Amino acid sequence: MAHASEHPDSHCYDNGRIIPFKKATEVKGFEYVPDWSPTLEAGTRKGYTNVDMLVGKQAGDSFTFQFEGRAVGIMVAAGPDAGMIEYSIDGNDARTVDLFTQWSQQLYLPWYKTLAAELDQGIHLLEVKISGDKNVYSLGHSCIIKSFYVN
Repeated sequence: MAHASEHPDSHCYDNGRIIPFKKATEVKGFEYVPDWSPTLEAGTRKGYTNVDMLVGKQAGDSFTFQFEGRAVGIMVAAGPDAGMIEYSIDGNDARTVDLFTQWSQQLYLPWYKTLAAELDQGIHLLEVKISGDKNVYSLGHSCIIKSFYVN
């Protein structure tokens, strides 16, 4: 059996780990919501309701997150009000990702969004801001984060 350093896939996520959202820094607008549950009528999934969440609802709400590794993502509850986020790694050009899914109108879906992969090994800074744009079918701009994940 190969050791991790001999792994044939250099982009393997075998060192993945979940990091609490409380590690977010420079938090503006986002709120720590203990025992979160949705206010809109929609289904939920076990483990993504009545749990602590980091919730942003307005365009411009933002935070940063410093991590060590080659990849980073967010675990979100993507419901009827899911918004879009703009993010950058280490001050590079911002990218936009739509958190609204094809199931979001009916369900606060547990959704994993990998924001960067294949980064150089080391310490990086993720900057996230809720976009003023949103999916035409979405009722809002929410970004509801359960955790970060890194590799």
